[in-house]
Amino acid sequence: MPPTLQNRISPDVFIHLHTNTTPNGSSDTHLIYLLPGNPGLCSYYHTFLTLLTQSSPAAAQFAIVGMSLPGFESAPDDLDWNDEDILFPDEIATKRSAKRRGDGGEKGWWGLEEVVEVTTARIDEVVRRLQAGLRGRKVRVTLMGHSLGTWLSLEVVRRVSERQRQQRGGNEREDDGSGEADEDDEPTEDSTGVLGVGKAGGKRKRTGSTGTDWEAEACVALAPTIIELAKSSSGVKVAPLLATFTFLPWLLQSLASGLTWASRREMIEWIVARFLGLSPNNPGVATTARFLQSPSAVRQSLELAKQELVSISKDDWGPEVWGTGPALQMGGLEQTQSPKLFFLFAQTDHWIADSTRDTILRGRARHDGHGAFVVDEKHGLKHAWCLEQNQAVVDYVKPWLEDIARRQ
Repeated sequence: MPPTLQNRISPDVFIHLHTNTTPNGSSDTHLIYLLPGNPGLCSYYHTFLTLLTQSSPAAAQFAIVGMSLPGFESAPDDLDWNDEDILFPDEIATKRSAKRRGDGGEKGWWGLEEVVEVTTARIDEVVRRLQAGLRGRKVRVTLMGHSLGTWLSLEVVRRVSERQRQQRGGNEREDDGSGEADEDDEPTEDSTGVLGVGKAGGKRKRTGSTGTDWEAEACVALAPTIIELAKSSSGVKVAPLLATFTFLPWLLQSLASGLTWASRREMIEWIVARFLGLSPNNPGVATTARFLQSPSAVRQSLELAKQELVSISKDDWGPEVWGTGPALQMGGLEQTQSPKLFFLFAQTDHWIADSTRDTILRGRARHDGHGAFVVDEKHGLKHAWCLEQNQAVVDYVKPWLEDIARRQ
């Protein structure tokens, strides 16, 4: 039996369990799992998650968990054993060791495809541990993502749904019986040499058939970057640079390492605060300094961004994410279980083109009470809201959690 979860806040892990995680009269428990953006350091969201736990009585019905994305964790020598145990469960511990040693041609950073796999394995582990402490009762999962984390959350939903179909023996994409892998199962490279995961750069990888039995009841997408990332104002500038100057991630990592080697931490934090226009006491300053001091996180961030700009392109998800809707049901398509979707957009976002946001709102916004799609017009929300606008986002999320908690 896996160990149960315990309350914990560290640079890479946030776990908050209320004593009444399971509401009276309910046989289930609720989990909110936060997926960070890029850079994927969990500590950027500590303030937000703490405020969320205090936001309303409904929050008392949720276990709230967040973890750094793979490649952004503390250096191995600084990583607490309790964190390491949950960040790298058995399914991925071997791969992590191979990366650290460079075995089998493993690169030292985690690609987008690998981030999806690791994220899914970590959610599986959290669900297993919650079930261990609740005598196997069902865990109702809400995935909450920011920026890259919004794309990850929808992709995790797709893969878990496919995994369940395989486990039921109803997989729609079975192989042809030849014993050979389908060429569509593996991602390919696009013309820039950047690994693609979506249709822009190749076919998505098929999921395995193992894992914990759970499904996402809801997805909360904060500043969502789920399609057309390269068309955003920042994407237009960054994509050509990363595609042309392939050495840039290595170079900037070397420069960051040189800066942090030559400077005291206090000086680095002063530089970060001045550059970002933040108070020196802002928790985001210390987190950014830790990011710069990491021996590999800067490169991890840029290599991941290179793949994001290629792979986050078209909307490739099906009814397992978006639902079937009345029109498709009338056309004979069986209703498909899909999560409630809550989307929060900034009015202006340098990582989401206005036209992209409007396309999502026109094509995917639901008006049947099954979620909400909102554009902020009150707070001047920024893409990096986790630095200074945590309370504003909590105010949006609070009624959504109350809605989710009411569904018994």
